[in-house]
Amino acid sequence: MWNNSVKNIEDLPSLEVSDYIPIQRSYIIVLLVRRLLFFVIIGLVAVGTLISSIGNVIAIFSTLLLPLIALGVLLVAVVLFSYQSVRHQGYLLRDKDVSHQKGWINRTFTTVPFNRIQHVEVTQGLIERWFNLASLKIFTAGGNSSDLNIPGVKKEDAERIKSYLLKQVSSITHSSEEE
Repeated sequence: MWNNSVKNIEDLPSLEVSDYIPIQRSYIIVLLVRRLLFFVIIGLVAVGTLISSIGNVIAIFSTLLLPLIALGVLLVAVVLFSYQSVRHQGYLLRDKDVSHQKGWINRTFTTVPFNRIQHVEVTQGLIERWFNLASLKIFTAGGNSSDLNIPGVKKEDAERIKSYLLKQVSSITHSSEEE
């Protein structure tokens, strides 16, 4: 007979924040390089537009002074947020699931049980390759994008985790087929 008993919160297992494996600190540089490239491209477009419309270098400098100060403040904020973003990310492998924590201001804890995993990818962008880092993407049924994305993992570790996850998924699939 089907039973749906009440569980006490004290009896439930907990995810301890200290158990999470932190992502690589060098991922901060990857984030900063990506964001710096964005700012450089936007800056070049803005300066090119001003030069073509104003033409006078002194007028351009006086026009850009306030935006440059704002850009400096924004860059300091980007560095701070990038550092905090990496500092507060980690992952955890357990017997039956994989978890990821992220967020400095808004904390997010995501757990995906092995029996829900459909596909696992290891991806590397150009900048990540320079630092031998990768992102581990875990997909579950019913979505086009990854349900769990763990960036800033050493490439070798990401490949090992991928193999482990696929082995676990395979053993779950085989055991359910035998029943």
